[in-house]
Amino acid sequence: MDMKLIDKQKIDIKPWCIKLKIAAEMSQNLKNLIDENGKIDLSESYAINEYNKAAFKVMANITIEIPDGNLIPTACLRQAYLTILSENLFNNGDKIIEIGTGSSAAISLLAAKNYNLDVIATEIDEVSLIWAKKNIAANKMDDKIYLVKSDGGIIKPIVKNNISIDNYNTVLCYPPTYPESDREYFRNNRTKKGFKGTQNEMIGGGKDGYDFIERYIDESIFYDIDNITILLIFELHKEMARNQLIENNRNVKIIELVAGNRIRYLMVGSKK
Repeated sequence: MDMKLIDKQKIDIKPWCIKLKIAAEMSQNLKNLIDENGKIDLSESYAINEYNKAAFKVMANITIEIPDGNLIPTACLRQAYLTILSENLFNNGDKIIEIGTGSSAAISLLAAKNYNLDVIATEIDEVSLIWAKKNIAANKMDDKIYLVKSDGGIIKPIVKNNISIDNYNTVLCYPPTYPESDREYFRNNRTKKGFKGTQNEMIGGGKDGYDFIERYIDESIFYDIDNITILLIFELHKEMARNQLIENNRNVKIIELVAGNRIRYLMVGSKK
């Protein structure tokens, strides 16, 4: 991983994934879930949660707890996201903003612990905000991560709190991406077997789920953020975000992050 990752078109994120056997050394709970074939049941949210908790411990000595039914953060994807961005966009000790840190505050914690970054992290959901505070405190990162309660805006709530963002050059987000029509489904299924994610974590809004992403890009441009970065699930949103950034005079890079059959799109819109 010593080449210019930011300039690649496709990256296999497997090198950032922690092997199950190694993760299990950090967690007796996880060790107990491994079957005779050396695997865990990936349809069980409990097993997925225990693996990722152990993976974060291996990666950065981070302890994370999340409430039942909330989004379980994939450790290797978030580590890949930050590692790639660290190549070109920020240096050790820089200041960044994370929009929608979630109950785990995982991206912010990795940024603070592994890259010594100062982070402003926002969160709109009351329950997630409480758990994010717990995770930040448990990892003694209160001096590195400043948590802001969102009022539904993106960058605006930070500024309304009289926080200067003049030296914060990069904004990160793994946004909610599902359409408004799925809201009822997420309301009724968030705690079912293998299901992960609350409405606030999953519903991007509008008929195609792009509303949140659109507002995220618009506000980031309005507040003159140098580097706008996004992790995207859907190829449709990749094209929509690309066009929106280009229309706002941004250079755009798109990297496919590949994990088996799953693809996530890392998009960077930087000032020309």
